[in-house]
Amino acid sequence: MLISQNILENKICNMREGFFLNSGETHPRHRTDSRTPSREGSFGGIDGGETHPRHRTDNRTPSKEGNLNALVAWKSLAIITLIVFLLPSCKPDNLRQGAAKQYFDIKGYFENSIAKLERKQQTITKTVVHNGTSESKKVEIGNWKAELALFIESDINKPAWKGLYTVQDSAGTTIYTATDPDIRTRRIAIGKTAQGIKYISIYNEINNVLYSTRETLNYIPDSVYTIEKYQKVRLLGANTYKITGKFN
Repeated sequence: MLISQNILENKICNMREGFFLNSGETHPRHRTDSRTPSREGSFGGIDGGETHPRHRTDNRTPSKEGNLNALVAWKSLAIITLIVFLLPSCKPDNLRQGAAKQYFDIKGYFENSIAKLERKQQTITKTVVHNGTSESKKVEIGNWKAELALFIESDINKPAWKGLYTVQDSAGTTIYTATDPDIRTRRIAIGKTAQGIKYISIYNEINNVLYSTRETLNYIPDSVYTIEKYQKVRLLGANTYKITGKFN
């Protein structure tokens, strides 16, 4: 009778172990808890019935919930990676490198001109007139980009200005006129010949409660450029100056 009872107990234990294996849980007999008795109780708890987290080690097989969380994490990573790769293709057309310009490329033209002037180490006779006082001398410009900055800043191929200029072509001249009075660059006139650009003329204007500014810029390749500026600042008065650079 004793042998039969032992056999029956072993069968019951085997059935219980099979249940825990199939359900992803660990049988209590197979758990290993490294517990160190403490002053508070047998295993660290005040009443001796709880184990301190630092002393608890559970050897458990991954559950279905853990596998599901891992799968969700991998899917999230894949989505984020896809978004990062797709971001460059979401830029507006006029912001993409190499996109066609709607208007004449003022910025590109003067950047090319500056590169040629720097290679030639072009010297000029520069005249500056400030509020009626004039000074003139022969100089070699060390920074052509700064010297012609107002021309580059007058480029009208800005995303916010798309469609805000009328274009008039007649007898080798193209004129761009702003339809919005708040736009800084109001007018650009470009003269062309079979050999290339003959001249570029730009008019800029800014008006607000603090100051008003008017700029007239002219550029004739390999000949001369002029920058005329009038500025009136509230409470400070007006200033005028004109720069003329003649290529030597």
